[in-house]
Amino acid sequence: MSDAISTKATEPRPFTAASFYQYLSEKKLMAVHSKKTNALYLPPKQICPGSSCEDLEWVPLSGKGKLAGFTIIYVGPSFMTNAGFHRENPYVAGIVTLDEGPQFCCRITGVNPKDPATIQIGMALQADFIQQFDGKTTKTVLGFCPQVQPSPASATQEPESPAPKTLRLKGKVALITGGAAGIGKATAERFAAEGAIVVICDINEAVGQEVVKTLGPQASFYKVNVANRAEVQTWVETVFAKYQRIDILVNNAGIIRDNQLVKVKDGVVVKQMPETDFDLVVSVNLKGTFNCTQAVVPFMMKQGSGVILNASSIVGLDGNFGQTNYVATKAGIIGMVKVWARELGKYNIRVNAIAPGFTATDI
Repeated sequence: MSDAISTKATEPRPFTAASFYQYLSEKKLMAVHSKKTNALYLPPKQICPGSSCEDLEWVPLSGKGKLAGFTIIYVGPSFMTNAGFHRENPYVAGIVTLDEGPQFCCRITGVNPKDPATIQIGMALQADFIQQFDGKTTKTVLGFCPQVQPSPASATQEPESPAPKTLRLKGKVALITGGAAGIGKATAERFAAEGAIVVICDINEAVGQEVVKTLGPQASFYKVNVANRAEVQTWVETVFAKYQRIDILVNNAGIIRDNQLVKVKDGVVVKQMPETDFDLVVSVNLKGTFNCTQAVVPFMMKQGSGVILNASSIVGLDGNFGQTNYVATKAGIIGMVKVWARELGKYNIRVNAIAPGFTATDI
């Protein structure tokens, strides 16, 4: 087995539970050890690729083992429900026999717990790290996942056919803010696949134009700063003049400027959130949502229908360290949506918000 953890290139150590504890001690890394599951919980900053710490050559672990036993676990009502673990979303705990070292109890990922046939005793496993969010904090768990062996492509193998399009949004005109990247881009792609006429706006014109090319001939891009009411109004009126209707608005555009409200060191204030950063995040995330919604609603009222989908966040419900401005905007969006649902429902305009957790995309 290759060396997964080592202090010197010339002195490799095997990946075992004991050597891992020893390494943590040598590097003075804080960890929480669960005696019940034998899982290790580490601070994310010390475990994630891209960390500024130079002592983490062991992040891409090469520890290997085989599954000796497993249990499908259903977590009842508890704080873990916020992490997405519930009776409809079980996970697997297993005992792994390492190639070199003792048996190790850990999480097993990459298998379908609802289909026991995907979990087999003796299956080859590879060490892995799993980030686990419980609604308040993120923990990184050392676990194992199956080693996937890519099968050689057959020359006669038929290519997989794309998933059938249901075209649920055929002919619908959908406006998506912040559509050049991340969740906005993914939304635009899905809406286009469902037959919608997608109109995205963003401040990144170059990227936005490239995205539109992939969405089909009916898609279009406009450079718009959602914090600027005049630009928003011009955009909405131009789109309506072209299509004579607006069916969907997705308020997705958002930015972050994270900082502590007040940071104190040795009893002295050393840093605090700049007022300009607070104002900027509020102007884009909160006022931008207000601007776009207010500009679109009169057209939806006239046609007697519409859907407005607003991007909030899990932090808008639970708060998050260092994000006073961002959390305020996401909580504010939830409040506005509750008002708009009451005010606009009689016009057959449906208003909702989504509150996703941390998502691995560009913001």
